[in-house]
Order: sequence, then C-alpha cells, then structure tokens
Amino acid sequence: MDALSPIPPEVANPAALVCDADALIQFFVAKQFVPLQVLRNRYGVQPIIVPEVELELRWTRRYKSTFVPDLTKALATGLLKVCDVSLIATLGVPATLAATAVQQVQDLGARFALHGGDGESYTHATALTLGLPALSHDRAALDVFTEKGLPVPKTVLRVYDLIVICHRTGVLTTAQCEAFRKALDAANERIFPSVFRRMSYANAVAQFSPRLFDSACAPSPLPVPETPFAHTIVLKAF
Repeated sequence: MDALSPIPPEVANPAALVCDADALIQFFVAKQFVPLQVLRNRYGVQPIIVPEVELELRWTRRYKSTFVPDLTKALATGLLKVCDVSLIATLGVPATLAATAVQQVQDLGARFALHGGDGESYTHATALTLGLPALSHDRAALDVFTEKGLPVPKTVLRVYDLIVICHRTGVLTTAQCEAFRKALDAANERIFPSVFRRMSYANAVAQFSPRLFDSACAPSPLPVPETPFAHTIVLKAF
C-alpha cells in the first residue's frame, strides 16, 4: 500500500507528528509540555494522536485517570489533536481522499494489531499512511513489526529527541532538562535511551544520537540510520 504524502517535496517540515501513549505519558508525568508547544509553534508540526491513544491516556493501569485534566486542556487548546477525517484534510490530503486515508489506516492498523497493542498499531499505521513521523518508545513492537515483514515509519522519534532539540535551540535550559529526567526517574518511567537513566542529562546528552535537528545546528553529513525507523529529520523554524 502506498502512503499518502501530505507534504510537498520542497517543504522540509512534516505537517504533524503521530504520538503514541507510552511517549506522551512522559510529558504528562513531568508536567513538561514545552517540547510539544515548540513543535507546533516554532516548526509548524502538529502533535496528533489516534483515538486509541486518547483512550489509553484517559485511563492507564498505572496512573488511572491522572492525566485527564491535562489531556483535556491539551485537546481544548489544540496542543494535541485527535486524528480523524476532518484533521487529515487539514494535513494536505485532498478532502476527497481523506475518507480513503482513514480506511487505509484502519486496514493497516488491524494488521499491526495482530502483533501489538492498539495504540502503537494505529499510531504507526497513521504515520505510514500519511507519510508522517511517529513518536513512540515501544521498540519491542517495532522489532516485531519488522520481523513480520510489516512496514514501519521511516522516522520514529523518542521523547529525548524533542527534549534535546529544545535544549540545543535554547528553549530549555540544562537545569530544566535535568529536572525532566529526574521526574521520569522518580516515577520509575522507562527511560529511552537508557543512558539518560544512568547519568545526568548533561553527561548523557553527549552520548545521545538524535533523530531530530534544527536546520541551524544540523550536522553534515546527517547520521546514517541504524534501523529502518531511525532516519533523521531536519526542521526549519518559521
């Protein structure tokens, strides 16, 4: 199945980032939403979620309904948007094809769901269908999908990709990044990559290989992807 491409080739920034629950939860745990705001306001990249992820955020086995107030606010302000036919039409997909795209997501998501949970399955299906990057920490699911011969998004970002780009562009201080790291550690959240659990942010970031760069500080040449889902994205600020 060919992915619909809402991004004209001359435009570098993707229109949206499709976010899975396991990664988004960490922003809710740490009460740190600046990276999502930066994506939307500085780079024009709208964080979006599939309905399955919205349900997961409203009730988790571990945190119960803790995130509902912040999630409700994020949806009300547009910081997060739920992916549906009307939203897809705003991402550059012709209105006449939006319903087709939704059906493609459902079909591909059902294939993924044979091997993984609903949240990550429909997150990756949406990213693939619309030609968008994903945000997810479920490396195990990605490995299973690739082993089964299923396609995966070219770029799957991690939470620290967003934290680091904010740090490198001066939006977040080292102290704020360390506070974020400590909040996740205190909550016993799964920190990925694990180097951020073993040492301070200042030391860990030196060993981190980002998949996301601002065009003003992107390396040349760009890193060679170590997996099928680790292609680098370079964003240009508006």
